[in-house]
Amino acid sequence: MGGTDGSINNQNSDNRGLETLVAGLTTLYNNANLPFSLYLSRPDFWVLCYRRALAWGIVNSGNPAPTLGPNIPVFSYGRSNNTQSPSGDTF
Repeated sequence: MGGTDGSINNQNSDNRGLETLVAGLTTLYNNANLPFSLYLSRPDFWVLCYRRALAWGIVNSGNPAPTLGPNIPVFSYGRSNNTQSPSGDTF
């Protein structure tokens, strides 16, 4: 991450190794059978995926009483797509 408005700057060495993740989520976001792009901006989609992955990890952690905890904010939407991203979300 670290790009403008959370977009992924593929020129930033801190983002090495994200190619497979970006490709998979981009495919899912643009899937005509699951039209996320009609209802969510790309940043909202990424946050929703992050929250889902976090919840999955917590539930599968072996903790007998898993919870997202008090420090995880409630999901909100309304983020805008960054049309001015210098390098986009492709690698």
